[in-house]
Amino acid sequence: MMPNNGDRGAKSNRVFIALLAAVFVVALGYGVVLPVLPTMVAGLTAAPDSSTIARHVGWLTAAYIAAPLVMAILWGRLSAVVGRKPIIVLAL
Repeated sequence: MMPNNGDRGAKSNRVFIALLAAVFVVALGYGVVLPVLPTMVAGLTAAPDSSTIARHVGWLTAAYIAAPLVMAILWGRLSAVVGRKPIIVLAL
C-alpha cells in the first residue's frame, strides 16, 4: 500500500505556517521595540542628554540584533549533535 501524499502535504503546510508565524512574531518584536527604545532609555537614564541616549540605544540595538546571531550558531551546533527535528521542536 502506498503512503498518502496528501497527508504529508497537509503536515508540511502546517509546519510551514508555524514557521512563518514564528518569523512574523520576531519581526513584530523588532517593529515594536526599536521605535520606542529611545523613549524608554530616556526615561531610565540618570542623565537624559541626547548623546547618552544615543549611546545606550546603539548598544541595546547591537545586543538585540547580535543575540539571535550568536544563538543561531549555538542552535546549529546543537542540532548537528542531537538532530534537526528535536531542536526545531524545542526552539518553537
